[in-house]
Amino acid sequence: MRLTKVIGWMVVCFCGLVLVLASIIQWVDWNRYRDAVAQQVSKAIDRPVSIDQGLSARLFPSVRLEVKGLAVGNPAGNYQQHFLAVENVRFELDMGALAQGQLRIREISLERPTLQLEVDPNGSPNWESDRGLTVPVLPLPVSRVSVVDGTLTFGSGAEADQWEIRADTLAYVLPRKGQNQKGQINGQLSYAGDAIEVSGVLGSLNGLVSDQLAPINLTFMGNGVSGSVSGVVRNLRNAPNADLHLDVSTGRLERNLTDLLPGLPWRDDAIFSGTVNATGHLVGNPGRDLRLESVRLSTTAQPFNFTAQGDLDLVPANVRLNRSMGELRLQVKHQSLQNFTSLMSLDVPTDVREYRSDLR
Repeated sequence: MRLTKVIGWMVVCFCGLVLVLASIIQWVDWNRYRDAVAQQVSKAIDRPVSIDQGLSARLFPSVRLEVKGLAVGNPAGNYQQHFLAVENVRFELDMGALAQGQLRIREISLERPTLQLEVDPNGSPNWESDRGLTVPVLPLPVSRVSVVDGTLTFGSGAEADQWEIRADTLAYVLPRKGQNQKGQINGQLSYAGDAIEVSGVLGSLNGLVSDQLAPINLTFMGNGVSGSVSGVVRNLRNAPNADLHLDVSTGRLERNLTDLLPGLPWRDDAIFSGTVNATGHLVGNPGRDLRLESVRLSTTAQPFNFTAQGDLDLVPANVRLNRSMGELRLQVKHQSLQNFTSLMSLDVPTDVREYRSDLR
């Protein structure tokens, strides 16, 4: 009987201790430590980090850490924006794994993040530092990353030389041992005002071990556009190098053409009122030598039906400088090329049906 009372008091004391610790964690002012946390993260990723709005930890209804107003700066260089700014980041612990004696982050949620990929006038990308590409390694494995209302921009910092993709919702289930050998991604993106659904495989455990994002097998569809992306990105931790095959079909060429390639000298894209099938091989390092090789576009546009083949340089204009954007060979079928070239400010003989042009 006495032993039963002792055990009972031990259980009560243990529960009381847990409640006291929970209260301390729940109600302590974690903002006092946000600068110290930011400094530690800054050392880990080799770039400035600030937490401007708040830091908090909660045990109920789940164990989680919240960071508000996170800003990650750029390495040394002439950049215009922060590398990353997130309004709210939440790290939530996996309670099921905890019950089995394992520590794992169930989900990292990012609300309204803005990722600005930028190349300065010297050709240095802001996603690399003096140590190359620095990939932060979390102390715990992560099961899932989700994004709500995110923005990705890529360019030179000048507003006229930027591509912007919005992620209305995006979820990535990371590959891990025993369950998801391959990472799965799905979400809704938007580009130039059009919504696009994307889903598929993005990376695997074997690929990450060999410093690769592989395999990549993504499909997308939305508002008259559909296609696929497949291949691999090598050298993730040093200088990421893409080797991707693209296949795109669109029934709205007249709207999407100048949004996709604003450097092309179209005067009036309304003439391309048909459909287009496009394939290409995306290779190289973004910001340094990214290019689209073996491009082939075949159209059923009216009043022009043409085929275009060639290569395109996707390096931002401030890095490319006076180098041409690429070369496309255009072949117009059963139409007068003179009318077509007049819309592009090109001088060619009236009877010529094929034209090669450097794009700047």
